[in-house]
Amino acid sequence: MAGTEPKCPLERVGADLRDPVGRAAVFAAIGKGRAILITEGLLMYLAGATIEALAAEAAQTGLTHWLMEMASPEMVRRMGILKGFENVRAEGHIDGVQTIAVLEKYGWRREQFRNYQADLWAAAPERVTAFKQEREAAGAPPIEPAPADDPSGIYVFGRAK
Repeated sequence: MAGTEPKCPLERVGADLRDPVGRAAVFAAIGKGRAILITEGLLMYLAGATIEALAAEAAQTGLTHWLMEMASPEMVRRMGILKGFENVRAEGHIDGVQTIAVLEKYGWRREQFRNYQADLWAAAPERVTAFKQEREAAGAPPIEPAPADDPSGIYVFGRAK
């Protein structure tokens, strides 16, 4: 997306979200105007207490939307995607399903959801089939399909302002 021109004001704010002062700097940059918070690829590395503070403090700002991704514990197990990542996750981290519960606790409501598995099969069935065949040819165990109700995917949460 580096070459894509935003259609709205874009401001990137670097901060250590584990630190209350860092979170305050992010929220000060937001102010009371309408804004969206994007935490793609981030929350799985933070402690549950940090996510809780982020959700509570964000609810007091002009943020109207929050975009995040979530991998259920079942998806993580099936794909083996966290092998090696466990060493860099914060002590007291929480899983994606628990993260959603934290956001909802602070008044964030799901507005949109895109399921990884459904979207992948719909967008590129031939690539998925080829990937599975390559894995099998290499002797890798097959990847189990996700349950139909797997909550793994991309979420947009909203808050009334």
